[in-house]
Amino acid sequence: GVAVPSDALAGVRLSPPHPVDAIRWTEELRTYGEGFVGREAELEALDRAWDGGRVRVFALWADGGEGKTRLVVKWLTRVRDDGWRGAGPVLVHSFYSQGCDERRNASSDFFFAQALRHFGYDGPPITDATERGRKLASLVAEQNGLLVLDGLEPLQHARSFDEGRLKDAAIRALILSLANAGRGLCLITSRQPVVELQDRTGAAVV
Repeated sequence: GVAVPSDALAGVRLSPPHPVDAIRWTEELRTYGEGFVGREAELEALDRAWDGGRVRVFALWADGGEGKTRLVVKWLTRVRDDGWRGAGPVLVHSFYSQGCDERRNASSDFFFAQALRHFGYDGPPITDATERGRKLASLVAEQNGLLVLDGLEPLQHARSFDEGRLKDAAIRALILSLANAGRGLCLITSRQPVVELQDRTGAAVV
């Protein structure tokens, strides 16, 4: 199997038929790629999410070091090897580099600048955060895109009374809009559950 360290997904943009090998296949990856075992149930759940055509947001959350990123890359490799299974544009972005300290002022600005361009937006800068999220969601849905948000926790609250809630209005609008979209899939990994999705779990949100 193939796996990567948490920060190896940072800033990666993929689009069929370009291979997932764009994710920094370096000497470092060979080390992290060793010993991927198990997780078949999770891989099958991801397969069902994409191939079934009903799931719009799939969130994986677990403690650090539990293999979330490894699982995602293993699954992406399978999808690539299957000719991308009808996916439109594919984008993988990691937020791990922003850290998860509550005092950090993590931002999605860089992500949206890349993602909007990647999914074909060529209009003027969108200054309203909520509109930015909704616009990207519509572009992903229109093109049956596959969007991976790896290590989302820097954009979530860490304090106990609102732990897991999204601090970033644009990301919140993106995820909630995608949960109601007609096509496409957003795959999220985080060390915390995404609170805004908890009462939406069902056919479209896993």
